[in-house]
Amino acid sequence: MNIPGIMMAALAVSLYATVIYGAYLAAKAPKAERPMLLLLFVSQLPMSMAAFVALRGPLDAAVRAVLAPEHWLYPWVTLLYAPLTEEPAKLWPLLLPVVVKGITRDNLGRAARALGVGFGVGEALWIAHLVAQDPRVRPLPWHMFVPFMRERFQVALIHALLVALTLHGVTAQPRRVGRWLLVAMGAHLALNAPVLLAAKGWLGDRAEAQSLLTMWVSLWWVAALVMLPRMEAPPNPLKDLPKAD
Repeated sequence: MNIPGIMMAALAVSLYATVIYGAYLAAKAPKAERPMLLLLFVSQLPMSMAAFVALRGPLDAAVRAVLAPEHWLYPWVTLLYAPLTEEPAKLWPLLLPVVVKGITRDNLGRAARALGVGFGVGEALWIAHLVAQDPRVRPLPWHMFVPFMRERFQVALIHALLVALTLHGVTAQPRRVGRWLLVAMGAHLALNAPVLLAAKGWLGDRAEAQSLLTMWVSLWWVAALVMLPRMEAPPNPLKDLPKAD
């Protein structure tokens, strides 16, 4: 069986992200919280593909019905697709009572990590599947995709930061959760916007644009590293002890 190099790279970074980010959660989360975090992680694995097929495809079809792809406005409209479809897709576990009760202001950051990393791992595999359809890409060896692997590892945690914004609304300001979802969508739009600017040549030549995009994603990743721990309380070692009768 000949596995395309891009798929091997995606499998490698997915495993790496799961182990590294999962080890952090295992170390920081109280024992009683870990099953819910695992549920959140697993629930997100198919959601990048599901959002693309079930939401993004029909949305693009509707846009194309009124706006030709050759129109100058079309690329700017498509820039909205990811924020509009992916941020709501990350929230479907909130339909489960065990999740609604389990996510609090104390563990918001850890819940966001589980949701975001799960989504990011699934997204890496889905993107690799789409890219592998190009016959020019399939023969390339996996090590040609090291930049892809680095980006996907960082983006997995950035997804956690984005969904944490909405979870803040869920736990701290439930009456304004819609506003916080819009904030998350806006942040997602800001994250993706330079990709379109680079495609239009507005960020310099190809090498300059790639360097700027790498720096931009890295800055968001550092922001996630700094902000997410501030959204979670330290584990309570007494929480899991049996209570006296």
